[in-house]
Amino acid sequence: MPLNPVNYATIGVLSWLGANSITSASSIYGSYNGMPKKPVKPVSVILPSLTIDEYLIPFAMDNLLKNNVIEAYPDMFEFILVTDPDFENVDCYYHYFDKIIKAPYGKLTARDMAIKQASGDIIVAMDTDRYYPKNWLNELLKPFNKSGVIATTSYPIYSVVYEFMSNMFKHMYYAGKMDGGGSAFLKDVYYAVSGFDLNIDQFDWEEMMKEEEFNFMKKLQSIGEVDYVPYPSFAIARISAPHRLKYYKNNYGY
Repeated sequence: MPLNPVNYATIGVLSWLGANSITSASSIYGSYNGMPKKPVKPVSVILPSLTIDEYLIPFAMDNLLKNNVIEAYPDMFEFILVTDPDFENVDCYYHYFDKIIKAPYGKLTARDMAIKQASGDIIVAMDTDRYYPKNWLNELLKPFNKSGVIATTSYPIYSVVYEFMSNMFKHMYYAGKMDGGGSAFLKDVYYAVSGFDLNIDQFDWEEMMKEEEFNFMKKLQSIGEVDYVPYPSFAIARISAPHRLKYYKNNYGY
């Protein structure tokens, strides 16, 4: 007996959910499991943090420092915290970081200042609102062993339930951008493409994200290969970025 349209639709939905669940489970498994490979070049990991996000710094760093490649090759890594000019508790965080820099307001300005003071040849971008599984950084850095690769990018998971419904679509989207909290690039390439455009309004969320993640990706792709790494970090709940930027813009006259 032929299936009616409802049955066809049901089978289609179940197949889609099954395919997404398989790809998502595989990606998550890879974020936690793997053999660490020594980075091909020294690495500088940069964490920008506004004062309003200070409480998240220990969370982000505690799980990042448990990444297997850091534990296996600690001498290959440098950690830099870059904060806003009103950040007060600098001395509380030197056990996590090799350098702490105060920068003018603006995430791209902060990242640019930190990159210019970084000693590593590979720059890793992370954020305070992320949980970084123990094999994540290892996978993000491995593609630099391949000829022609100048940058890598990954993707975040915001909800495991949503992930199992949209995993394949997410890969298509995130493969086209440099994730601001989960990407890496060669430092000399940053200079070669003239870095970020610091003249944009960095307190306009859409404009800032467009420059940090999409325009920067296009600049990098113009001179080399950007490898997409399908191993996720996990985003955690906090005040949304547009609201945080509005808060600073209103309170500090920007």
